[in-house]
Amino acid sequence: HCCEMWSYVVLVFVTYNVAYILRKLWQERCWSKAEPPRIERRKRRVCVIGAGPAGLTSIKQLLDEGHEVTCFEKYSGIGGVFLSSADKGGVYDSAILTISNFMMAFGDYPATGRIRYWKHDQYLRYLHDYAEKFKLFTHIRFNCITTKVARSVSGAGWTVSYTTQGRTLSESFDAVAVCCGAHHAPNMPAIPGIDGFKGEVQHASLYKNNQMYRNKKVVCVGIGESAADVVYEIAQVAADCTLSMRRTPWVIKRNPYFPGFPNDMYTTRYRWSANPVLYDGILNGWYWILRKIIGVKNRHASILRELCAHSGNGPSFQFLVKNDKFVEAIAADKCRTAPAIARVEGDTVHFVDKTTVEADTIVCCTGYDDSITLVEGVVIKDVRQMFKHCYHTELGTDICFIGWARPNTGGIPACAEMQARYFALLLSGKRSLPSNWKQLAKKEAAIESKQFYLSCRLHTLVQYSTFMEGMARLIGCQLPLFTLFFTNPRFWFKMVFAGQYAPQYRIRGPHALPDQSIAFLNQGQLAPAPFMIRVVYVLGPLLTWSLHVLSLGLLFGRPLSFDKEALLSI
Repeated sequence: HCCEMWSYVVLVFVTYNVAYILRKLWQERCWSKAEPPRIERRKRRVCVIGAGPAGLTSIKQLLDEGHEVTCFEKYSGIGGVFLSSADKGGVYDSAILTISNFMMAFGDYPATGRIRYWKHDQYLRYLHDYAEKFKLFTHIRFNCITTKVARSVSGAGWTVSYTTQGRTLSESFDAVAVCCGAHHAPNMPAIPGIDGFKGEVQHASLYKNNQMYRNKKVVCVGIGESAADVVYEIAQVAADCTLSMRRTPWVIKRNPYFPGFPNDMYTTRYRWSANPVLYDGILNGWYWILRKIIGVKNRHASILRELCAHSGNGPSFQFLVKNDKFVEAIAADKCRTAPAIARVEGDTVHFVDKTTVEADTIVCCTGYDDSITLVEGVVIKDVRQMFKHCYHTELGTDICFIGWARPNTGGIPACAEMQARYFALLLSGKRSLPSNWKQLAKKEAAIESKQFYLSCRLHTLVQYSTFMEGMARLIGCQLPLFTLFFTNPRFWFKMVFAGQYAPQYRIRGPHALPDQSIAFLNQGQLAPAPFMIRVVYVLGPLLTWSLHVLSLGLLFGRPLSFDKEALLSI
C-alpha cells in the first residue's frame, strides 16, 4: 500500500510538472508572436518634469520613439537628488551609493569597469555622460520651477505652468511625464512638544557634513540607508549621540561576505522565486542559531543580528537598510539606541520606555513624503493605487509618474527606465494598457501592501524582480526563460542565478541593443556569487525549485558562449 501511494504521488508530481512546462512554453510562444495593437501612430509633444535619473531616461526613451520632448528642471544642473550644491538638500559630502554601479546604471548605457559602489559625484558624472552621449541637454530648460499641471480646457492634453527668472509662464503639451521623484519633500515626524524644543530641529536632507554637530548632544530620529551614514558621522564628533528607532530595521552589509561582492549581486530571479514565508523562516532560524547556539564573538556582527532579529520579520516583508555604517558607532559605544520618542519637554527628550536624554539638536532621519500634489485637482497619497506605480486610474494614459517605484533591493533608475520605455511606446501607439488595468492596479496594490506590511509608510516599495518582469512583459522585452532552459541552459543559468541587471532587458524587444547587452552580461565578474558564501541565500529557494536545477551547478563560473541570432529568434 505504501508503494502504491508513493506511485500516485510521483505520477501526480510528474504530470503537474509536464503540464506546467507545456503551459509556460505555450505562453512564451504567444507572447513572442503577439502583434502590437493597431493604434494610430503619431508624434507627440511631451513635457518631462525633472532632470534627475528618472527624467533623463524618460527624455531618452521618448526621443527614441520620435517624440518632441521639453524638460523643465528646477535647478541649474542635472542629477536631481544627486546634484550637490549649497542651496539644495539631498546628497551629503561623503555619500556613497548603497546600490552597485551595475544595478544603478541604465540598460541602454551599462556601467563599465569592475562592479563597485559609486560615490555620489561618480554617479553624477555617469548621468552627465549619459546625457551627453544621447544629446539630452538640448531638450532641458534649467532653472524652471514647475508649479502646476492642469488638464487643458479642450480636455485633450495638458497645460504646464512654471516660473523662471521671476516670470510665470505656461505651455501646452500632448502628454506629461512627472519625474520629480519621491525624494523632494522631507517628511517631518509629529512629535508631541517638539515645537517647544529649546534646541535646533533639522531634517537629514539638509545634512552636508558633521562639523556643526561637534561637541553637541544630538538625538537622531529614524534610520535608513542615508541615515546610517549620517548617524555614524555625527557620532564621531558629538558629545553625546542617541539613535531613536520606532522599529529596528533589517540591516545588511554593503559587502555581506567578501570584498568585491556587493549585496545586490544576490538580487536574482533565483533568490526572489522563493516562497517569502519559507525563505525568511529559514533565514531567521539561521540567525537564531548564530545568536543562541554558535554565538557571535564579533560585537559588530552581534549587534547586526540583534537588529535583524527584532525587526518584526525577514527581509522579504520590509525595506532593507543596505548600509551598516551606523552599527560601527554603536559597537564603539559612540552612539546609544533608544525606542520611539514619547514627547519633548524643553531640552529633554522622553522615550516610550520612560528613559530621557538631554539634547541640543534633533536630526530627523525620517525620509520623504512620497505623495504627489503637482497635478491640479488630484492629490496622490498612495502611489501603489496607480498601475505599475505610474498610471493614475482617473487621469488617463497621457500623464505618467516615473520614478515612484523603489525596489527593496535593486535600483530605482532601472525601474524608471522600464516605466519610461512603456510610456513612450504607449504614446506612439505601439502598445496599449491591459483592458483590465484598473483592476490590476488594485490587485497589485493589495499584494504589495501585504508583502511590505512592516514598511507600510513607504508606498513606493516594490519587489524588484517581480516589477521588472511585469514591465518587461508589457514592453515586450522579456527573456523566454522557460524556452531557454531547454535550448540554452548555460545562458538560462546565468540569467537566473546572477544579478538581475537592466541590460538583460535590452537583448530583445523595442530598441534592443543585443551586442552591447550580451557583451556586458558575458563579463566574468557577473558570474553567480560563490556557492560556499550563499549557504543561507541558496537554501530557501532550493526548497522551492525542482532538483534538476542543481545539475546546472556544474556550469558555474564558466564564461557564456551562445548564438545571439538563435537567442533573438526565440
